[in-house]
Amino acid sequence: DRVPLHDFADSDADERLLHLDQALTRLAHVDPVAARVVELHHFAGINQEDVAATLGVSTYQIRQKWTFARSWLKATLSDS
Repeated sequence: DRVPLHDFADSDADERLLHLDQALTRLAHVDPVAARVVELHHFAGINQEDVAATLGVSTYQIRQKWTFARSWLKATLSDS
């Protein structure tokens, strides 16, 4: 038996992902480094030390950017 793929589609997950993408785009305008930290650390799974090496900044700065980005995204996504 064939089952249409749309039966498995999770429109809520799709909508959340779209909101996250839009929020990351806005974050990139506010703080491009913080947005890049989110991409590398959260989505690519790179640890903070390697993110720091990749971006050429200290691990302390990456931790600051990560903390800021998480707070900013949480506030932004809770408004939508």
